[in-house]
Amino acid sequence: NTSSKFSLTNLKLKNELFYKDLVYGFLETGQIPEWASIENFNQQDVFFFIKSAIKSGDKSFISKLLSSKVMVERISYSLEQLKPLEIKKFYQLIHFKTASFELYYVFELLGILLDKVKLSPTEPNNIFFLKLTLKEELWKQTSLISFIEKLMPFIQLKSKKSKKQILNFISSKFNLSKKLIELEKNVKFSDSEIIEVLKYYLEFKTFPKHLKLYEKQIQSQIKQFLLKQDYVIIELLREYKFKPLQLERLFIFISLASIIDSFNELILNKQRLSLYLGPVLKEFIKSSTFKKKSKLNLLINLATSFELKVTKSTISSFYKNLHKDNIKGYNEFVSLLKEKLKITDIEELYQQNQLIEDFEFSQKTEELNKNEILDGIDILDYYLEIGSVNYEYKSLSKNELYKILLNSIKEAQLLIKKMVFGWLKSKVKLKRLIGIIPQNKQSIIINLIHTDLSKSVILFSTSMEKVLNKSIEEILSIKTRFDLNLKIIQFWLKKSIYIDSPLQIIMYLFEEVLEKQQITSNEFFKDFRDSDFDYALETSNFIFNLKRTYDNYKNQLSESNILENKEDSDLLQEDSESIVIQNAGLIILWPFFYRLFDKCNLLIDKKFKNDSAVQKGVILMQYLVTGSLKINENELVLNKILCGVDLRTPIDVNLEIQDVDLEMCDSLLNGVLKNWEKLNNSSIAALRETFLMREGILKPNELNYNLDIIKETFDMLLETIPWNISIIQTTFMENRINVDWK
Repeated sequence: NTSSKFSLTNLKLKNELFYKDLVYGFLETGQIPEWASIENFNQQDVFFFIKSAIKSGDKSFISKLLSSKVMVERISYSLEQLKPLEIKKFYQLIHFKTASFELYYVFELLGILLDKVKLSPTEPNNIFFLKLTLKEELWKQTSLISFIEKLMPFIQLKSKKSKKQILNFISSKFNLSKKLIELEKNVKFSDSEIIEVLKYYLEFKTFPKHLKLYEKQIQSQIKQFLLKQDYVIIELLREYKFKPLQLERLFIFISLASIIDSFNELILNKQRLSLYLGPVLKEFIKSSTFKKKSKLNLLINLATSFELKVTKSTISSFYKNLHKDNIKGYNEFVSLLKEKLKITDIEELYQQNQLIEDFEFSQKTEELNKNEILDGIDILDYYLEIGSVNYEYKSLSKNELYKILLNSIKEAQLLIKKMVFGWLKSKVKLKRLIGIIPQNKQSIIINLIHTDLSKSVILFSTSMEKVLNKSIEEILSIKTRFDLNLKIIQFWLKKSIYIDSPLQIIMYLFEEVLEKQQITSNEFFKDFRDSDFDYALETSNFIFNLKRTYDNYKNQLSESNILENKEDSDLLQEDSESIVIQNAGLIILWPFFYRLFDKCNLLIDKKFKNDSAVQKGVILMQYLVTGSLKINENELVLNKILCGVDLRTPIDVNLEIQDVDLEMCDSLLNGVLKNWEKLNNSSIAALRETFLMREGILKPNELNYNLDIIKETFDMLLETIPWNISIIQTTFMENRINVDWK
């Protein structure tokens, strides 16, 4: 199947994926990723998106951002702008559900206890706690006593409170047992107390000081508890799978064999597909090929491969990790499993044999190479569809994407040819694909169409130039050879993927040459024959082949008309009457539109990338004026002119707009207020009411427009605006608006 895996009709979802990749790439490198089609993006924009992700409850993405210390440091400066309720939701997203406490609630209580204490000279306590939580990874703590232990070094000196005082203060709110705070005679713990103490030990490799006297009794209680509580073991594995140092301490209390028993009881034994995995693993860890250092790796492998359920995919992942850790050990495990499967009469278990064979086949060199190629094509496919490099992959530059394309052509030419044929049908994907290919290497797409096509195009161009005494660019009314390549691509898309001869494409070019020069083929070939010029043999042969092919095909090939006829009529120019508009003040914002639309991922090469982007741009302009998405289409005349689109273009006023786009609009308006000195202390609402929601009269004037705006009291302030609002021409407009306002 050569269709795109990442094709999305939901534009909101596509935009969301793009922004995730953009934000991740920006935080990872501190700059706009090279692959991004936008020019303007900064830390404030990162904040808008993270705020939106928090609001939508995107736990997976937020957690991914916290996986790098560099990104955490950059995020911290953005998060200090969050409101208390947003901080609360952020804590809920990043904290484990298995925790015995709520992060936000603990910090709220500490805020009460330390009300008169300033923990940081530069920021309030709640922001201090937020940054500390991220920097020291306090959000990974699920035991309350472990959490306070980790927190104390950062607050004890200024708070002048002991750990015991703090625990006593918050204990009643979280039902924290006194046994976990101070020494008591009875150290027989409840289940929840055992889990608290165990997690403390996993974190610090010791028990709380006041419990050390009863260390042996506590260890015994924990061991007995774990042998009976399979679900607790599974939860611990899930929680600590990315904390290997702490996870390894679990072996102090329970053996690997017992952990496998728990895993088997709750997960592996529940499905026939993995029915024998548990017993075979227990045999395997007793074998001579199983190394002690592999104990922890096996534990992590179980936790990561079978976190949710057992499927063919998760079993294959388990085999892959086992093979990577120890090939001899893997072979021993497979041998034991196959022996077990031989004696079964359960038909479904034969699938396990097939899974093993499939995995071993996939590890052969040629299969590994094939999978690497397919992965590379997926990366390209995602980039061309979404416009970004998936943040799950390592960061890639455009040059690295180009190398992936080259390698795909070299190793899987037929597959990549089919993919490219599909990609090039989209103007957006075409621009993105051309954008990763260096200018002096653009011929690789032409050669992909047919291996001899590039050479034939050169011969065709030189032949036409010599016969007609003009450059091919002049003949075809194009600017560059790149434009010629675009024509060839369009001709290819009208044909089929497979071209038997490059002349099948050349025919289209020749037809256009004849049309542009207003001559017939007979006249062209007669001029060639009658010429006194001594043509090179290669040129002569090419012209003769061209004539023969053209004569054979001219009755079969339809004439191509590449350039679409653009209608020049304009709604306002057809109707000479003036139009009254209610959003005339929108012209004040004209210098900022390009930057806004660029940030909103609506542009490619300084133009709207598709019809949906135009629609969104028109709607965002109206939101800037009114602060509302309740819009009537008849209100959007000025918006359409400023976006450079035909006034008859229908606008879907119910188009879904993301919160992050609205945040960027509000940010634009704040920027206007900061740059307009006389309005420095005004609000966005005042800007809208006083200057943006204004009545005006719009009238066509030959190729341009005149806009007269009704004067009001505060218009004297327009004299102080630091940019021109008398003549308006945005990046997207071919005409101008002459404004009479001041």
